[in-house]
Amino acid sequence: MMPTLYNLALLLLLTLLPCSISQFDPNLGLIGDAKITKNGSFLQLTDPSKSSPSSGSVFQKIPFIGNSFSTDFSFSNSDNGLSLVIVSTDHFPSKNNFGSSVSVKFDTFSNHVVVNVNECECECGKSYFKKHELGVE
Repeated sequence: MMPTLYNLALLLLLTLLPCSISQFDPNLGLIGDAKITKNGSFLQLTDPSKSSPSSGSVFQKIPFIGNSFSTDFSFSNSDNGLSLVIVSTDHFPSKNNFGSSVSVKFDTFSNHVVVNVNECECECGKSYFKKHELGVE
C-alpha cells in the first residue's frame, strides 16, 4: 500500500511565468515566491521582477490517502523548465532531503546541458538517467 500523500508540491527549477489553473483549490498552500494572480485564475511560481533566480512551490494542505491519482496542468515559461515532485511527509521537505518522493522534470529549453547523475537528489531520477545513458528503455 502506498504511504499517505501529504503534500503535492510543484517545485520550480528556474524561472517560470504564470501558469493557468481553471479552479484554485483553497486547500493548496503557497511557499516562496508563489502567488495567485489575475483574480484567482493564475498561479505564478516565480517573481519575474527579481534579478536573482526566483522559485515558488504549491502543496496540498489537507492529507489524502490514495493508491493512485491523476493531475493535469499547463504552463508557459521562458527558461529551462519545471519539476513536479510528489512526497509522502507531514512537513515540507528540506532542500537536501525529500524522503520518499517521485519527481518528473519538464525541460523546455534545448541547451544541451549534460545531466550529472551523481548530483540527482532522488533515486528515481538517478535510475532514469542511468537507463537512458546506457540506451536502455
